[in-house]
Amino acid sequence: RSSAGVQYKGCGALWSLAADNADNQGKIAVAGGIADVLTAMRDHRSNVEVQRQGCGALWTLAAHNDDNKSRIATAGGINLVLAAMREHRPDAGVQERGCRVLVSITGIDDNKIRIADAGGIADIQEAMRAHRSHAGVQELGLDALWHLAAHNEDNQAKIAAAGGIADVLAAMRAHRSNAGVQRQGCGALWC
Repeated sequence: RSSAGVQYKGCGALWSLAADNADNQGKIAVAGGIADVLTAMRDHRSNVEVQRQGCGALWTLAAHNDDNKSRIATAGGINLVLAAMREHRPDAGVQERGCRVLVSITGIDDNKIRIADAGGIADIQEAMRAHRSHAGVQELGLDALWHLAAHNEDNQAKIAAAGGIADVLAAMRAHRSNAGVQRQGCGALWC
């Protein structure tokens, strides 16, 4: 636990094992892997590599797995992901992967509310503003805003009030030739 290097490698291994593998997602969760990832992120908040890998592991553990989406949220994962994004704002990798986790867990409606209540809308927008030239951060930030706004009028209003429409349009204008940014931007505006 005390070695950031071991935690970094462990989170990376879990990320790889859970990727596109529903059986492994379940086995990792039952074995306490979600709690282990969150503990690594909590114990090594200042280590950008642990935060990147931890977010990557949470993303793949939550992908297409509603049980894990709920487990991550109820175990404090939303706050830890947002804390990583705040602490490591200059790191595009943390911002991208943090947004990926948020997108993954929004399949549970309660998580949309939890993310917004924890300040996640502002954190996503700050990530996008800090990395305007980074297409990956823009695409995933737009995707996160889209998922938070979908079928949630409160979040739609919060995003608009916080300047989210301008952020969406700025991303689309800055990355006109990037199909992913355009797709996610149109999706965010569609909500």
